[in-house]
Amino acid sequence: MTEQEFLAEIKNSFKSYDEAGLIDEITILNRLVGELKRFGNNITEYKDDVLIVKHGKANLPKDFWKLRGIYRIHPQGVECSEEGVIDRFQDSHFWTQITKEEVKTKDGKVEEVQREYSVKEERFFRDKTATLFYNKPTRLYLGRNYSRNSIAKGFTDIHPTISERGNQNTVSLRNRTIFTEFREGHIYIKYQALPTDDNGDIVIPETQHNRLKEYLIAHAKWKVLEDMLLNNDDPHVVNKIGYFQQQAQEGFGLAMTETKESTLTKDTFTKIKNNQKRYSRVVSSLFPQI
Repeated sequence: MTEQEFLAEIKNSFKSYDEAGLIDEITILNRLVGELKRFGNNITEYKDDVLIVKHGKANLPKDFWKLRGIYRIHPQGVECSEEGVIDRFQDSHFWTQITKEEVKTKDGKVEEVQREYSVKEERFFRDKTATLFYNKPTRLYLGRNYSRNSIAKGFTDIHPTISERGNQNTVSLRNRTIFTEFREGHIYIKYQALPTDDNGDIVIPETQHNRLKEYLIAHAKWKVLEDMLLNNDDPHVVNKIGYFQQQAQEGFGLAMTETKESTLTKDTFTKIKNNQKRYSRVVSSLFPQI
């Protein structure tokens, strides 16, 4: 179930509220993302992305959950399959790593190996392709301003003595935005992500007995009715609030258990497995010498 299908389900359950313009779609979708994050590692995937820094800040991807690594990179060049189509490209589909080696020998023995790391991003739009190259990756460090909840377990790029690294290598993370000391540029991030479909929309993973979907729907209905009561839009919803609140509270434990036990359907497991292969090719090997 995609986020838009989820929203349609909630609105269909409260047709009179929807027709009266009382349904806040943004709030419902924000709550959905917040609740999905409570299931953490049970449903998240590994991904990579390049963010454009403008005026010292870059917005995190819609599916971002926790940061796993961050680098500053520099555009090197672009190749297009057809002239004049570069502006039409949309989402990045996968990443590969390019490693250039220069080997110096003396008396037939290797004396020194110099490696230059770069990133190649391939973008697709229908039958057109473009390849963007970035080089000179520099590891960036989180300064003092960040939320521990936004950092993945094992993330070590947090430097207590910022002055030793220099401001240009320090970033901060607040409210789904990365703030940098350089005004313009590009940063490459590795992160844990909420599940999405091919269009980049958040999806609710299928589980064996659909406990996760049932919980999220019950929680959304509970909160919509609470909004009606608090805003004095419908004072006669108290009993309904209690019903859906109980459903949500009981459903959370069942949903958590089902996702923890990895009781995903075959199709969902296959999708997650393919995404892991697709997005984590460089997770363990990218920039190992930096």
